[in-house]
Amino acid sequence: MPLKPISRKPSNDSSHVCGLQETPLLELTIPQLLSKAQTVSDEKEPLIFCEQGIRKSYKEFSNDVDCFARGLYKLGLKKLDIVGV
Repeated sequence: MPLKPISRKPSNDSSHVCGLQETPLLELTIPQLLSKAQTVSDEKEPLIFCEQGIRKSYKEFSNDVDCFARGLYKLGLKKLDIVGV
């Protein structure tokens, strides 16, 4: 069965869009997804950067994300501001 194209414009004040896909995207924010992953497997290392010798557990990565968010806040960004990464 062919997949139907989905509008590339965000709808319902959504901050993301979905394209053609068989498996739907998770309807979770990044903080929700990290919290869920941290609860399930706190000390596993899902992020490994061999060349830089960096290994991060979900807990460490979550702390880094919080630090990044605090930095954006200190720069003047507010809730619902849009940031491209």
